[in-house]
Amino acid sequence: MESQLEFTPIDLSQIETFKEKYLKSNPSQLCDWTVGGIFMWRDYFKMKYAEYKNTLILQLDYFKITSFTFMMDENYEEVLHELKKYCHIHEIPFVLCLVEENFLEKLRSVETCLHEKVESDWFDYVYDIESLRTYRGKKYATQRNHVNAFHKQYTNDKVVVGDIDPSLAKEFLDTFYQNKEIVGPIELEEKVKTYEVFANQSTYQFHTIGLYVDDKLVGLASGEVIGDTVYEHIEKALDQYDGIYPVLSQAFAQSITDENVKYVNKEEDCGDMGLRYSKEKYRPIKKIEKHTVEICHRGLAE
Repeated sequence: MESQLEFTPIDLSQIETFKEKYLKSNPSQLCDWTVGGIFMWRDYFKMKYAEYKNTLILQLDYFKITSFTFMMDENYEEVLHELKKYCHIHEIPFVLCLVEENFLEKLRSVETCLHEKVESDWFDYVYDIESLRTYRGKKYATQRNHVNAFHKQYTNDKVVVGDIDPSLAKEFLDTFYQNKEIVGPIELEEKVKTYEVFANQSTYQFHTIGLYVDDKLVGLASGEVIGDTVYEHIEKALDQYDGIYPVLSQAFAQSITDENVKYVNKEEDCGDMGLRYSKEKYRPIKKIEKHTVEICHRGLAE
């Protein structure tokens, strides 16, 4: 029995290749199948990749467990079989992560699922972009009040769309993180990769806005558009400016002029209760569930 899979480490130089070959569309709407979702977390999860039947497969250290995930397409049963062979040959459990609900139903119909776990800390929060542009309605009264108060207090504010001068971005991030307590490895990695993004803007090619008050950079938001969704990977602001996060979130949504974009994916809360509360306040229209599943590969025939 042989496997055709050969996993290769992911590095920053491969962004353009991934974009052109694998990430032009994202029917799952998961933030994990974006440039930001892969490359900003490539080191933390020790990501490697392989291709089978034109399908991108990722191998990652999913919290100390070797796991796999792939973009489900019409070849998913063949990809599953090849992954089972790979795990059988290497004598490791076959664990799939980032499994969506609809894919989970298909897995149950074709495979023996030994263990299933709902990863609620990693659900994606998805919003209606027009709601974030306008904050219209009673449910957004708090955000509207913050925005109005901000503009009343800071009359010389402006939003600039486009790449940020790297030295200015670094100065802003230094200020942002100066008094911020980093409470764990996830926050630390996010910090490292946020600096990386703004030092390599021509490589990442994200859509970025800067929020300024009196010509001082006080907020940054950055992400990427795929299909009908903009994935907001970075949202950082100096919170001594009252109401700044609702202003920044609204400005980012308003800066997306592509009429095909209907949704904003603000990614996961990673189990941070403060972040979870904040994301809920913006009224997501849905959360995309993710599951981890162990699949039996015992008795596998070639």
